[in-house]
Amino acid sequence: MTVEQRFGYEWETYRELDPYYEAQFQQWLGPITPDFIRGRTVLDAGAGMGRNSYWCAKWGAAGIVAFDNDDRTIAAARSLLGGFPQVRVEKHSIYEIPYENQFDFVFSVGVIQFLDNPERAVANLVRALKPGGTLLLWVYAREGNERFLRLVDPVRKHFSSKLSPPVLDWLTYLVSVPFYGFLKIFRPRGAYFRQLRAFRFRHVHLIIFDHLLPPIARYYTREEALALIRGLENPSCHFVNRNSWTVVGQKPVRP
Repeated sequence: MTVEQRFGYEWETYRELDPYYEAQFQQWLGPITPDFIRGRTVLDAGAGMGRNSYWCAKWGAAGIVAFDNDDRTIAAARSLLGGFPQVRVEKHSIYEIPYENQFDFVFSVGVIQFLDNPERAVANLVRALKPGGTLLLWVYAREGNERFLRLVDPVRKHFSSKLSPPVLDWLTYLVSVPFYGFLKIFRPRGAYFRQLRAFRFRHVHLIIFDHLLPPIARYYTREEALALIRGLENPSCHFVNRNSWTVVGQKPVRP
């Protein structure tokens, strides 16, 4: 089963739009604001159920192409985004994007770290940008996830990623239920824990399931995250919730 098929189950099952997704997306965007997106053409690479494109459309993007590469995922995104005439949902591999020099803003949130060839994917995203356009990537950080990498990621690598998604979904409740109780009762400190406490149980369960699902999961140091956008102008790297990186850069106007 491909990574797209595994996530296809996720987005077919968890297609509800949680109102907290907007604040979460704004965190992932780092320095990019809704005002920046307003009036711009946008490419959402690896759009999943389309929840990030939904907010871009609400914020006034002039045109959006949201793509993914599984039929169930595409169906979920079309259901969510069908009310926005400026949005097109398409099926593409991130390795075969049919666009060049077309978008003001290209973003990929939570996709690059799951790919077997992230450099090739990023090169395609840059190609889709207009000269002077902005690329944003959100990826897992190695910094801040040391305990997770030591204790939980081996479970993903050697066990959970080999289970069928429906089986893993049910088994994840064995972790999600006590973890959610821990959040509510003991109220651990830290910005990320405070954010998790505000989420519904179903959202917290989805986050845990999402971490255990993929066969590949890369955790980037700051230098590695910046290396993904090597060659772009004005590169910047932002530490989000002390466990992930948002990297941003502009495509040169002249090669």
